[in-house]
Amino acid sequence: MSSIQVASGYKSQLNQFVGISLKIAVRYEVLLHSAAQTRSESGDRHSQAGADDPLQNWIK
Repeated sequence: MSSIQVASGYKSQLNQFVGISLKIAVRYEVLLHSAAQTRSESGDRHSQAGADDPLQNWIK
């Protein structure tokens, strides 16, 4: 294999990796945003009930 073929192989792998990483990041962002929106819509009931919940404290 020539060095050009090797380089293009690495480039396509890198592009795939970046694409997958971006998809994961976007899904995580949407998940966090919808969780925050749900919490703010449900209001005080959640903040009182979830005061000891470490996950909710971490998201804030």
